[in-house]
Amino acid sequence: MHGCSQKSQCSTIAHIHPQGICSFCCDTELCNRNCTIKSTVASPPSTSTTTTTMAPSTPIPLTAPIITQTIIRPTNIKYGDTVTIQCIATGNPKPTIGFLVKGRRLGANVHLDPTTHLLTISHFLPYDDGVYRCIAANLLGDVHKDIHIQGHT
Repeated sequence: MHGCSQKSQCSTIAHIHPQGICSFCCDTELCNRNCTIKSTVASPPSTSTTTTTMAPSTPIPLTAPIITQTIIRPTNIKYGDTVTIQCIATGNPKPTIGFLVKGRRLGANVHLDPTTHLLTISHFLPYDDGVYRCIAANLLGDVHKDIHIQGHT
């Protein structure tokens, strides 16, 4: 536990407790380093107790990934368009995002930006029609969402 003492009390504490309740007395009005136990300071004519309580830090709970949203642009795909698919997921630790095309590999005209998790399909052709799978994974598991994409002339 860290404690604070007024500057005028630091010398009194150091004199009464040479083993070092507060091992650091600063030049400012508060001493706030390395106070390891509750200190009672005698101040004429009364006794006061100085204790500092630090708020407990609440750890963020670990959670499995959840895909919260998928965004496909444009919504009305014409052959020849550039199409983007974005997969947004939450989880702790932050999930990694990947994509697959069911039944085949991603084409040479497909690029995945690892930072934005944006899959870009340049010059969308009938070959690119299909079911794209977004996969979000972290150490607690993985989840996927299938997205059917079909262009037209």
